[in-house]
Amino acid sequence: MLKVVHEENQPQQHVPAAVGGSLLNELARDGARQMLAAALLAEVAA
Repeated sequence: MLKVVHEENQPQQHVPAAVGGSLLNELARDGARQMLAAALLAEVAA
């Protein structure tokens, strides 16, 4: 069984965009990660 684990004892650190990257790309990647995590949780719950 897969489980999404968030480290609660460590503050969320901002990961800067890759060299040559843009803020928009960073936001899109973060959104994609959140959507994948939600989809995995929904799949497990089903």
